[in-house]
Order: sequence, then structure tokens, then C-alpha cells
Amino acid sequence: VTDIYTKVLNIQCVGHVLRFFTFVSTSLPGPAPHCQPGAPLYRNSISWAEVFSRRSRVHVDPNCGDLIFSGHMFQVTSFCAVMLSESKKLMPSAPLGRAWCLLLVLTVCVQPYYIIASRNHYSVDVVISSYLAPLVWYAMEGFYKTSLHRKGVAWFQWFVPKALKTFLHSRNPTCVPSEKEEKAERDRELQYLASKYKMDAQDKGYLRKIMAQHTANQV
Repeated sequence: VTDIYTKVLNIQCVGHVLRFFTFVSTSLPGPAPHCQPGAPLYRNSISWAEVFSRRSRVHVDPNCGDLIFSGHMFQVTSFCAVMLSESKKLMPSAPLGRAWCLLLVLTVCVQPYYIIASRNHYSVDVVISSYLAPLVWYAMEGFYKTSLHRKGVAWFQWFVPKALKTFLHSRNPTCVPSEKEEKAERDRELQYLASKYKMDAQDKGYLRKIMAQHTANQV
């Protein structure tokens, strides 16, 4: 579950970084009533100082440019992708997992109507979110299996405080294990296989060599 929680945080971080670049680089007229010319809260321009200091507040100073793509739609769709992929790990029973998956799929189907009807976004905003979230999820699932991810985690650990590093190393499955821990894990797997299939010393040595080569190829 800790691994899934980490992946959820990762997809939210990556998704909202991508969202920053799209809505900052795209200027569309806001569909909301307060974004229409003549509205009491309508603003035709904004200074550079406000770009970096202004804090938007609902019903007081609402924004009009936060459009492409919909953050709410991205979150719901990403949660749906997580549940569809990891329901067996998150739910205590298969029927309950299927029920939750169905509920999230229905939410993904219904929410765009209310987002567009409330004039918070255009249809293009929710359409982009609906396909971008699963694409990011499955792209990151592939990235976790690459050597670049392992090397990146190892490099990032140089900047992590020792107490936090110890916590992440013990709780987070995405952290890179030490050579000693990898060897201990291989020994446990080897003992399990040897006892299950009643291997002799020669077979155990051959299997140990294959496991060591497989681990070396992953780095």
C-alpha cells in the first residue's frame, strides 16, 4: 500500500507540473460569468508583480486563466486508473474492488457534465484530462522498471536527511536497496526455491549465479 501511495503522489506531481505549462502557455477567454466583459469582477489585465504574488480567492478575486487542462478531472481520472490497476491490493475482496472501480468509472463519466455546466472549464479541458491521466499513470509504471529510475533515486538520496532516508529506505519499496540487502533477499529466495524443488548443491550454485546475473543486468 505504501508503494501505491507513493505512486499516487508521483502521478499528481507530474500531472500538475504538466498542467502548469499548459495553462500558463495558453490564453483562452474564461467561460465563467465573472470572466465575461462587464462583469463586476472582470479584469482586463494583470501586472507582472501580481503574476507571482496574487492569491486567487473564490467570490473575492477569482481567476479566469486556469483552464487547460482540468485539475479536478485529472485527479478523478488518475484515481480511477490507480483503482483499476491496483484494486486487488487495495480492496479486501474482489466484489468490493469491482464495485469501487465501477463507482469511479461512473464518476469519470458524470463529472465532465457538471464541470462544463458550471462553466468552470471548456470541453477541451476535460477531454485532455481524461486521456492524459491514464497515459501518465502507465508511462510511470514503465519508468519505475528502468535503471534510470533506480539511479535517479540513488542520486536523490544524497540530498535527503539521514532520518528521512532511513524511513524511506524501510517503508518505501521504490528506494534502492544496498548490496548487502540484495544479497540477503537473493539468499532467502534461493532457500525457498531449493526447499520447494529439493535442489542439490550444484543446482543451488547454478541458480545463485543466474540470480546474480539477473540483478546485475537490472542496474
